[in-house]
Amino acid sequence: MAGFHITAHALERFQERLPGNQNPDRAAKKLRRLVDHARRIGQNQSGERYYRSGNTLMVVKEKTVVTVYPADIPHAA
Repeated sequence: MAGFHITAHALERFQERLPGNQNPDRAAKKLRRLVDHARRIGQNQSGERYYRSGNTLMVVKEKTVVTVYPADIPHAA
């Protein structure tokens, strides 16, 4: 998913929802690495696409990561 944009909201949710990612600079770098290596796993009816990398699920709209969740929590896809 190289070239995808990450919103500030997605970074904030990454820091909030996935333990050990409180440092903003390190969290941004880690999330970028996860995004760059993520695999598409699905899409909902409104066109949001779901990608996964490790324990992180990313919600993507038009090449932009809009939020993230721990991948082991049933919520969206």
